[in-house]
Amino acid sequence: MNVFFIANWFPNPNNPFEGTFLKNAAEAIAQYDEVTLFFAEENSRNTNLVEKETRKENGVNVRV
Repeated sequence: MNVFFIANWFPNPNNPFEGTFLKNAAEAIAQYDEVTLFFAEENSRNTNLVEKETRKENGVNVRV
């Protein structure tokens, strides 16, 4: 099964402790299924919706 999270509350360079419960939940699910988490930061400076980074953290594909 593939699980897809869309979140605007997730640990990030600006707020490394924000949304740690969501990160922990995604990592727990990733032990059994494929998990992709799309982090969409709300920021007035972002005028285009361009993916900036893709990485894998503890089995979770994180797209920022």
